[in-house]
Amino acid sequence: MKKFLLLVLILTAVTLPVRAEQSAAEEYRQMFRSGNFYVEYRFIVPNKLTNAFVGSKISSPKFTLAGQNGNRMQRITVDKQTSDFWKYYGDQVKISSIYLAAQSNINRTNIQYANHSRGFFGTSEKKHPDALFRDGKYYRFRKVNEIVDKSTIYGSDGTVYGKVLAQENLNSPTLNQDDEWNYIREDLSLPDELAVFCWDEPFRNNFTAAPVYVESSKLTIDKKEYDCDRYVADIKSLAGTVIAQEAYNMLYDGGKLVRVQKYLLRDGKEFLNSDLIVHTISAQAPDEAFAVKRKFKLYEARKGDMNDLINQLEQIGEIGGAAQ
Repeated sequence: MKKFLLLVLILTAVTLPVRAEQSAAEEYRQMFRSGNFYVEYRFIVPNKLTNAFVGSKISSPKFTLAGQNGNRMQRITVDKQTSDFWKYYGDQVKISSIYLAAQSNINRTNIQYANHSRGFFGTSEKKHPDALFRDGKYYRFRKVNEIVDKSTIYGSDGTVYGKVLAQENLNSPTLNQDDEWNYIREDLSLPDELAVFCWDEPFRNNFTAAPVYVESSKLTIDKKEYDCDRYVADIKSLAGTVIAQEAYNMLYDGGKLVRVQKYLLRDGKEFLNSDLIVHTISAQAPDEAFAVKRKFKLYEARKGDMNDLINQLEQIGEIGGAAQ
């Protein structure tokens, strides 16, 4: 009898998974679900430039995303190392889909990607976020003439100004979309690669089911070994048939998430869609994360009415500096 029980225990041990989901995964879930977090990340994309000195891959700008007490902020930083990204990719759609976007030439004149500042010797930090949700209002900040304006009432070339829209007016049918308010929630949302931990977070629009954990393993990428948790989500047709899958390899080093690779699985093949590098991930945003450090003129969102046509834009005050 004892031998039989011992044999059962041995067989049970053999059939149990050797590896389990990283313990930090649950911490990340709780952090993103709380809405209080701070992350800095970049995307690595194939280099299709002819400049042989750049290397085989180039980096996107640095994205900073923060949440605190229901508020949300995104800041994008372009430095000397990422300037080559703009030469080839320009103003693309949400960069979490940069591979597919580049292949299909989907361009969106996204004001946030153009609104960057780079000094001659490196990064010149902007004194404002690119997109902001604070106290029930959405804000966008941009520079005049970085994208062609229909009016120069905001100032001269290089002048930074802000636009504000009350949350309840976001879906107004008369809202002028020149400032791309229809993208503001996407710009403030977690990218797919990090939303694996919180697929239903309030700023996201989800078109697939939440990815589900399937296995853990060791993976070696670019000669470096990572602990990998894989999550998979089905992509279904309107008829409910599974036509493909999305897979996310969450790559850990020393128990911390450092990289996420997103794949499309179809016809028995895997296609790499994005490669996200995590620089910082924390449950606490720095005090200055939501700060608008300089004072800027603030305009009400265009409403698509006669005032838009005759360029009588309403300045409703200022934001930033001591006034914030």
